[in-house]
Amino acid sequence: MSLEVNEKTCKRCGKNMSGELHSTLYCSRVCQKEDWKCSKNENNEIDFDEPSYTVISRPQEIMLVGRVKPKGTLLNSDMVNQKLFDTYLNTSLEVKLCSHVNPSTLSFATSASNEYFASLYVMQDSPTVKITVYQFKLDQICINWQGDFPLSVDEKYVAVVDTDGVGKLELEGSLMNDGETLFLHISSDYSHCLHLLIKDKGSSMTWVHPERKGQQFKCRDYQFSDDERYFFIVGTEEVNTARTIESYPIEAYSTTNWELVKKWSVECDYKRTVTNVKLLGPLYFDKSIYVAIKSDHSERSLIQDLINDVTITLPIQDFNYNSSRRVWVSKGGNNLVALPTKKGSLNYWDLTNPTYHPFQECTLLGVESEQDIVTSKHEYLCRFSPNGEVITVISANDRLINIQIMLTWNFQIIDHISIDYSTFNGYQVLSVGMSESSGLLIFGAIFPPYPSAGAIRVVASSVPGIYDYVSKAEKYFDTISKGISAVDCELFASWEVMAAYNKLSVTPKSTSPDQSPVNDIVRDNVYELMFLSNNCYDPGTSLESDAAEKVIHLLSFSYPWNEACKVHVFAVKCNHTLTIIAVRFVKRHGMPGDFTEMCIRILYTDHNIFGSSLTLEIAKCKDHYFLTIEHKSELRTYSGILHATKTSIVITDFNIKCDAKYDIFAISDSRNITLPNDWFVSPNNIITSSSTFCGYIPNFGQDGNNGLLRFGSRKRSVYSAPKLEIWLIYNHRDRESDNVLDEQFINIVSNNYDSIFEDMNYDNNDWLFPCVFAGAMNVDAISNSNLLTDEFLKQYHQSKELVMKNTMTITYCISAVCRIQPTGVRSFLNYIALWDMDVEDRIVNVRSIDESKKNENFIKKKFEIIRESDKFIEITNFIRKILKNISKNETLMGIVNFIRWRLNPSLLYDMFSLMKYQRSNQTTYSTVTKYTLPLAGFCSYKNEVFKLPKWNYKLDSRHNSLHQMAMLSLGQVTTLISNQAKPHHSFAESPFSCLIDEILDIKDEDLMLDFFEIIWLKKLLNWKLDTFAKRRYLERLLIPMLINLLMHLLSGILMTQGNVYGAKVTASLQLIVIIYLGLHESIQLATRPKYWKSFINYIDLTAIILAFIMIIRVLSDKPPSGEFIGFSTAIIWADMILQFRFYKPVGVLLIVLKDMVKEIFGFLILLTTLLFGFAFMPFFILRNETSNSDSKTNSFVNFGSALVEMIKFLGNDFDSLKPWDDRASIQFFRILFIILISLLFLSMLIVLLNLHVKSITKKGQIKWLKQVSEMIVDIEKYLLTPWERNRVDWFPTWFTYNVTEAESAEWEKMIELKEKEWPFNESKDSKDSKDDKTKNKIETLEQSLDEIKLILEQLRVEAREKNENHS
Repeated sequence: MSLEVNEKTCKRCGKNMSGELHSTLYCSRVCQKEDWKCSKNENNEIDFDEPSYTVISRPQEIMLVGRVKPKGTLLNSDMVNQKLFDTYLNTSLEVKLCSHVNPSTLSFATSASNEYFASLYVMQDSPTVKITVYQFKLDQICINWQGDFPLSVDEKYVAVVDTDGVGKLELEGSLMNDGETLFLHISSDYSHCLHLLIKDKGSSMTWVHPERKGQQFKCRDYQFSDDERYFFIVGTEEVNTARTIESYPIEAYSTTNWELVKKWSVECDYKRTVTNVKLLGPLYFDKSIYVAIKSDHSERSLIQDLINDVTITLPIQDFNYNSSRRVWVSKGGNNLVALPTKKGSLNYWDLTNPTYHPFQECTLLGVESEQDIVTSKHEYLCRFSPNGEVITVISANDRLINIQIMLTWNFQIIDHISIDYSTFNGYQVLSVGMSESSGLLIFGAIFPPYPSAGAIRVVASSVPGIYDYVSKAEKYFDTISKGISAVDCELFASWEVMAAYNKLSVTPKSTSPDQSPVNDIVRDNVYELMFLSNNCYDPGTSLESDAAEKVIHLLSFSYPWNEACKVHVFAVKCNHTLTIIAVRFVKRHGMPGDFTEMCIRILYTDHNIFGSSLTLEIAKCKDHYFLTIEHKSELRTYSGILHATKTSIVITDFNIKCDAKYDIFAISDSRNITLPNDWFVSPNNIITSSSTFCGYIPNFGQDGNNGLLRFGSRKRSVYSAPKLEIWLIYNHRDRESDNVLDEQFINIVSNNYDSIFEDMNYDNNDWLFPCVFAGAMNVDAISNSNLLTDEFLKQYHQSKELVMKNTMTITYCISAVCRIQPTGVRSFLNYIALWDMDVEDRIVNVRSIDESKKNENFIKKKFEIIRESDKFIEITNFIRKILKNISKNETLMGIVNFIRWRLNPSLLYDMFSLMKYQRSNQTTYSTVTKYTLPLAGFCSYKNEVFKLPKWNYKLDSRHNSLHQMAMLSLGQVTTLISNQAKPHHSFAESPFSCLIDEILDIKDEDLMLDFFEIIWLKKLLNWKLDTFAKRRYLERLLIPMLINLLMHLLSGILMTQGNVYGAKVTASLQLIVIIYLGLHESIQLATRPKYWKSFINYIDLTAIILAFIMIIRVLSDKPPSGEFIGFSTAIIWADMILQFRFYKPVGVLLIVLKDMVKEIFGFLILLTTLLFGFAFMPFFILRNETSNSDSKTNSFVNFGSALVEMIKFLGNDFDSLKPWDDRASIQFFRILFIILISLLFLSMLIVLLNLHVKSITKKGQIKWLKQVSEMIVDIEKYLLTPWERNRVDWFPTWFTYNVTEAESAEWEKMIELKEKEWPFNESKDSKDSKDDKTKNKIETLEQSLDEIKLILEQLRVEAREKNENHS
C-alpha cells in the first residue's frame, strides 16, 4: 500500500505549500491581500450620477443708444481693439436712434429675483423718461408695461433739467419683484435729486420725503427690504451748529401706503472728511438693518446696526454707487460676507464676535482672479438660508456659472456646480437673481464692438432646478440648527453591542424594511483602510467574510438635494474599541482638477467598552437620521475621556455645529489603536483619514486652501478642547512614554499643526473653553503649571499679525493671564504700545427719532401733571418758607458770606471747571502721531470677561487635566472636579476693569507700578478722566457729599442755637442724601471682595454712620452733644476732602504725605521713645514740687501731662519749667533736650525728608495713576447707568491716542533701560538685531584693547631707550 501525497500550491504566486498546514490556497497575507485587491479592482469604480443643468438664454433688442450707464465697468474680450466701456459716459457708442429724436441716456433696473427688468432712458428734446418693464418667461421675454413720463419745466422738475437740456442727467431705478412698482431716482449733480414712484399701467405719482417737500437734496442710497414691505432711503449729511456732529437720516417707508414708518439718525464725529453711507442688504425691518460708513482717510469701514447696537470696523472699501454689490448680511444679522474686488475669494465675519481681520477666507472654486484686461467681470449673488446656517455664492460671467454651497459654521463645502453656457459676442452679465418659479436668473446685455455694429440687446438666462436644489440643502441644515424634538422621531433600527472574551459582537435587535443593502465597494474601501493596510487579518480566513465581520453596515441614505449620492454608516470593530463612521464618495471639481474622494466622518469612537455593553439606535425624523448610544453597564473601564451614559449624534458626513464637541474623542484615539489579535498600530488610520481629524490640520497633505472646503474650518471656540488635545498629543508629548508611536507621522502632524494659535473666536457662554487661550490657562491652573500660557505669550510677542488676528480673545483673556504670568503680561503690554492700525474711529451713535419724540412727549406730560398737582405746590411753598427763615439767620448768612468772599477763588474755579464736560483737546503738533491699542473692545462692557476659576482640585498631568475639563464641559460628572464652582462675575465688568483689578492684586509693588508706566495705559486713564469720570464723580458722589456736609453743619449750628424746627428740616434733607450715599456704599460692600482692604472705605463708612446717628438724634428730639457734633463734622469734612484725590495736585500731595510717613515711620517711633524717656526726668524731679508762681500750676504732677509738655518742648516752649529755672537739674535737662532732640533728631528728620522727597514725589505720580485707575473702575461700575456703559463715545471698541515725538523718545529710552525680566519680551528680529549689536560692541572693544596694548608696548620701548641713553 502506497501513500499518495497531495501537493498544494499558492493560488497567487504558485509556491509549494505541501509541508504547511493551510486551510486556504494562499501562502501568506501578502498574496491573499494582492489577489483580493485584483479581484476588487475589476469592479471598484463608484458611479456618480451628477445632475445636469440646461441654460435657457433669451436675447432681445432694446434700442439704439448714445450713452450707456450700466452697473460696473464693462469689458468686451471679443473686440479687435479692446476698449474699456466707461461707467458714466461712452461716447464711442453714439449712434442715431431715429431721425426725429436726439441721443439718450440708457440705464437698466432689475428686480431682486431678475424676473422683471426695466429699461430707462431720457429723451433730450422733451425731456421725457421712457420706461419699459419686461417680464422673463422660459419661452420668451415679453413687455409687462411701458410708459412715457414728461419732465416738464415747472417748479417740480426744473431742478433736474439744465438750460441745455438733459445735461449730466443720471437715471437709477429699483424694481419690485411684482413687476408693477418702480422707484426711479433722477439726479443731475450731487446737490439734489428727484424721486418718482411709478406704478403699473403707466399711472405715476411724484414721491418725495414727507418732511422735505419743496427742498432740494441728494439721497445717498436707497434699497427695498428683503420682503419688500419697506423701502429705505439714506439722506444727505447734516452738521450741527457747533460743527461737532455729522448726522445721516435713514428713513423707512411702507410699500403699501408709502408713508414714513420709522426714522433713524446716525450721528458721527464731524471730522471734515468725505463720507459715504451705504445700506448693507438684505435689510430686515425688525431684525437687522446695517449701514456702512466709509471716510476717505481710512481703508476700513465702520459697520453699524440700527437695531441691535452693533458697531464694528471691517476692511471693506468698495462702496461706490455704480459698483457691483459686494457685501451681504444674513437675516438675523449674525453673519457678513464680502467679496474682494480682484480676488476669487470670499471674506467672512461673525458679527456676534467681530474681528479685525476676516474670521474666515475661503476660495471660490472656478472663479478666476479678476484682472482689468484678462477676464470678463463676474457678477455675484450671495444668499443665506433663513436661519443663516448655509451660504450660497453664485458667480456668473459671459461663459461660466459657478454655484458654491457651504456651511456658514465652518465653510465646509456642501456642493459645487459649474455650468458652461453658450456666449455671445460683447456679452456682459449685469445682475444675478434667483426665484422659486424660474430658478437661477442671469440678466446681461450684448454691447456692439463699434458704433455701427447695431443695437444693444439684453439677454435673460434661466437655469431651472437650481432654486429647488439650494433650498433643500438650506432646509436640511437649518432644521438641525433649530433642534429636532425626539417626539417627532421614530425608531429605524437598533443593535446590541457586547464585549466578552476580548471580542466585540454587534447583534441586530430591530431592523427596518426600508433599510438599503450594503454597498460592497464602500465597505471594502473601509476594510482596506483599517485592516488590510496594517496587515491585520488571518490568511486562514476569507477576506470577504472578515470584512463583513469587522465592518458592519448599519445604514445607507441620501440627502434630499442629491438623491444619487449615498451616505453609508458602518460600525468598525476592534478588540474592545468601537468606531462608527459615516462615509460618502464625492466627485470634487476644481480643487485643482477633478478627483474622487472618500469622505469619512467619525460619529462615535469609544475604547472603554471592555467588559461592558451598549445599545445602538438609529431614529428617523423626516430627512434626518440620529444615532443614539446608551451604555448599559455603569461600571466601565476608565481610560482617557469617558463618554456620557447616553450620547446622541446627527448622522451626516458634514462636520456640523451641534456635534462639534465630540471631536475630542476622535482626536484622543487618533494616536494608536489595538486591532484584533492584539495588533497594536500607530496611528489610527480610520481617524487620521477622516475629515474629523484632517479639519484640524488643513495643510496636512493638501494643496492650497482646499482643505478648508473639504473638511471645514476649526476656528470656532467650540473646537478649543480638541485643538488643545492635538497640541498636547503631538507637540507637547512625553517622548519617553510615547516611544511606541509612529515617529514619522507624529513629526509630520506636529510640523504642520499651527492652528492652535488661530484663536479668533470668543464664546463667553463657555466658562471652561471660551477660546483656546482660556482653555490653555485652565489646563495650566488645574495642573499647577504655566507652560501653555507661556507658549501663547511667546507667540504673541513674536508676531504682530497674530496679535491683530486674535485681538478679541487676547482682550477678554488678558486679565486672567495676569494672574498666572504677571511679568509676561507686563512685557506684552509694553510690546503692543505705539502700534499703527487702520481703524475707522468715528464715534457713531444711532438715535431713533420716533422713539426719542415719544419719550420727550411722555416726559413733558409727566412734568405737567406733577406741576399741576396740589402736593407739589404745597411742597414748593414749604421750601420757600424754610429758605426765608434761613436767610434771616445771621450765623448762617455769615457762613455764606465767608464761602462767597473769603474762600480761594482759584480753588473754586478749579472745582467747578472739573464739573464741566471736557473734551480731549490735545494740542496738535507736527510731530504728534496717532496710535491705536490693538485690543478690540478693551473698554467695552458688551461681553463677559473670562475669569480663571479657583480650582478645588489639582492634577499632576496637563493631559489628565484637559480630559477632566472636557468631560465636565460635556456634562459628564467627573470624580475629580465634580464639585467645581464657576467663577463669579460681577454685574458690570470690562476687560479694562478686570485687568486693573488683577494688577492691583499683584503683591510685588514695583511690578505693579511698572504697569502704570506703560504709555498707552497712562493715556487711557487720562482720557477716561477727561471724558466722563471727573464729571460723573463730581455730579453723583462729591456734590451729594458736599450737601451732606452742609446739612450736617447747619443742623449742628441750629441745634446749638436752639432752633429745633430748622434742625429737623435740614436733617430731613440730609436723610435723603445719606440714603443715596448709603445705597452706593452698600452696593460696593456687597460686590467688592476687597472692600475692607481700603482705608478710604473705612472713612466713608464712618462718615455715613456718624451722619445717620446725627439725623436720628435730631429727628427723635434727643439733641447730640457738642463734642459729637464737632468730631463728626470734622470727620465728614475730612472724608469730603479725601474725595478730591482724583484731582492730580491733591491726589499726589496725599500720596506723598502718606509715603513720607511710611519712610520715616521708624525714625518717628525712635523719637517717640526718646520723648517718653525725657518725660520721666521732669516727672520724677518735679512731681512733688509746687510752683512758686500763683498763676501757674505744676504740669508734671502726672505722667500724661508731662508727655504733653514734651511735645511743647519740641517747639521750644519751656514756659512750664520757668518756676524752676534756677535748679541745676532742670538746666541740665533743658540743655540735653535741646542738643539731642531739637538740634540732632529734628535736623536728622529734615535731612531724611529731603533725601526721600524726590523719589517719593516721582513715585507719587505713578501711584496717583494707580489710585485713579481704581477710582475709574468704581465710577464705571457703581456711578454709571447701563445705558451710559453702552455709549460708544465713552467706551469705544478701539482706543486711539496721540503721542508726541518727545513722549515717544522717552518711552523708547525707558524700554531700553529696563532689563529683561521675562524670556519672551522680544521678537526674533529684535533679538537677532540686539545680538548683532552686542557682537559688534564686543568686537569694537577687542580692537580697542589691541590698540591700547600696542600703545603700551611703544611706551615701554621708548622708556627703555631713554634709560639706556642716560646710562
